[in-house]
Amino acid sequence: MNTEINLLERKPHKYTAPVIATAVFLLLAAVMAGVLVVQKHVYTEEIANQEHDLQELKASVTDHRKAGADERELQKLHQAITSIKANAVPASALYQRVLDYLPTSDRLIAYEFHGDHTFVVEARFSSLNAAADYVTILSDESYITDAELTGIDGRESSYQAVLTLRLDKDKLQREFGEHE
Repeated sequence: MNTEINLLERKPHKYTAPVIATAVFLLLAAVMAGVLVVQKHVYTEEIANQEHDLQELKASVTDHRKAGADERELQKLHQAITSIKANAVPASALYQRVLDYLPTSDRLIAYEFHGDHTFVVEARFSSLNAAADYVTILSDESYITDAELTGIDGRESSYQAVLTLRLDKDKLQREFGEHE
């Protein structure tokens, strides 16, 4: 029987602790890297979702503002139309009335408004009496507060007269009804 006796001392493993420590460190580093990659992915998705939600909210706010602006603009336009209607002079009806009192429509040379309460008529008449009669007829209208012959010029066989007429706008609007 041969028995071997080993009298040599066993050498402890010198590299065991550093190898184990390195392996644990690498394992922990790999786990940490994995966790960081997963967290980065989760946070990136969350940021993308929040940016998408923010864009939707911005679009919604913009639409809401546009709708509000459109509504305010519509109200302003309605107020402006109401104001214009309240202050409008029924010009074509007044023009027709002025034209009706002339013997023929070609006698009217010019017709012009000066502000809300004054208008000027320039017309041709066959005589001074015809011009005076025209001024009298216009003066009798309830909506004309003052009729003045501001100029007259004799031309060949006719007279060219300029009349300045002042209006009572309220009476004028009642006389001719609804605005144009």
